[in-house]
Formats: sequence, structure tokens, C-alpha cells
Amino acid sequence: MRKTIALVTLLIAVFVVSVIAHLPATVTLNHLPLPRQLKIDGVSGTVWHGQAEQVRWLSYDLGSVNWDMHLASLFTGKVAVSTRFGQGSEMNVRGRGVVGIGFGGVFAKSLLVSLPAAQVTSYIRQPVDLTGQIELTLRDYHYAAPWCSEAKGTLAWTKGAVSSPVGAVNLGQVIADVTCKDSRIDVKGNQGNQEVSSEFSATVEANRRYQAQAWFKPGSQFPKELGDLLKHLPNPDGQGRYHFQQQGRF
Repeated sequence: MRKTIALVTLLIAVFVVSVIAHLPATVTLNHLPLPRQLKIDGVSGTVWHGQAEQVRWLSYDLGSVNWDMHLASLFTGKVAVSTRFGQGSEMNVRGRGVVGIGFGGVFAKSLLVSLPAAQVTSYIRQPVDLTGQIELTLRDYHYAAPWCSEAKGTLAWTKGAVSSPVGAVNLGQVIADVTCKDSRIDVKGNQGNQEVSSEFSATVEANRRYQAQAWFKPGSQFPKELGDLLKHLPNPDGQGRYHFQQQGRF
């Protein structure tokens, strides 16, 4: 009798696992408490391994998304998946990492997101063009409207350059630490090469207000056409650094 019960239990367990393993992803997504800011279209595959033709987070087009679920996460009350996204994205954004949802909401770990710096130009209220590649690495991220409840990461701008009607300057590698607490985002970073060196910090509040402070110091190879304009700026400090700050709302 005991052997019969054990065999029946095993068969039921195998059946349940088989059903879950082959459960269409569309069925699962329809029952998940997904945030309204997340729009998913063209879903195919299973809950364990599948893809979506287009995913939008807030107003950002992430293109297609592929995922593989972490079975162990289910035993902690979470749904976590390893994912790659960006194919077909209008913003040319690319990314990979672990994202998921649990009792505490949407989260991400070891998430790398990259996009061309030119995509940021439209957010700058100055006649400048940006080149290079921007990469945001989120070691730990927890979502809360409008930005995040908490997050830690690094922002890197490689082969960075800024062009304007009066000249261009190569920044090289720009590195910044990024943190978030209750949708207050703080960024602090620096860069340096033979053309220019600088440090900067910025804060973005939940109401989209921002404050930014920075200084730059011309180097030995600072572009001459820009050097001629320095005389129109306030005098530098004792270390040759030009300071400026800005605040506003976007």
C-alpha cells in the first residue's frame, strides 16, 4: 500500500512539473501582478524559456526580450529570470541580466544596459551632440514609482565626446557611481585625459527636479577653438578649475 501511495505521489509530482514546464508564457503573464508601466506584446514559448517580440517599460522601447527562469527563485516567493533584450529597439538599447518580481515588487540584479550616447542628446537643453557608448550597470535595483525604491550601480561613458557649433572635446572614459533611495537619484563621477579633466555630481528628485554641479580643467591638449572662449567665463579657481552649476526640471 505504501509503495502504491509513493508511486501515485511521484506520478502526480511528475505530472505537475511537466504541466508547469510546458505552460504557455502567455497564460502565466496574464496572471502575474505586472506593473501597468510594463507593456509586453508577441509572447511565445513557455514560462521557463520564452520570448516577447516587444517590451516597453514606461516610455522606453526595449525591443525583443528572451528569458530563462530561475527555478530556485520560486521557493523564495519570487519569479526571477535571466534575460537579454534590445533586438529591434528603436533606441538601439541593449541589455542583459537578472530581472524579476516578488512580494516587494519589480527588481533587478547584475543588469547591464547600454545605448549610444546620441540617444541622450534630446534630453539636453543645449546645442550639443554626444558620441560614444553609455553603459549602466545596476548591481541591485528595486522599483517604486516613479524611479526606484533603492538602487546601486555604475554609469560608464566610453569614447565620450561632446560637439557644439563652436568646437568639440574628447572626454575619453567617464565613470560615475549611481545610487537611489525613495526615487531620489544621486550621481557622482569624474573623467580625465590630456584634453580636459572634470568632476561632477547631480541629484534627480521624484518630481523630476534636478540639481547639478561640476568643474572642468583644461589640459595640455585642450582644443584651441574652445580655449579662446575660456576668457568669456568667470575666472577659474586657484587650481585652474572652472565651476558651474545648474538646476531645473525636465
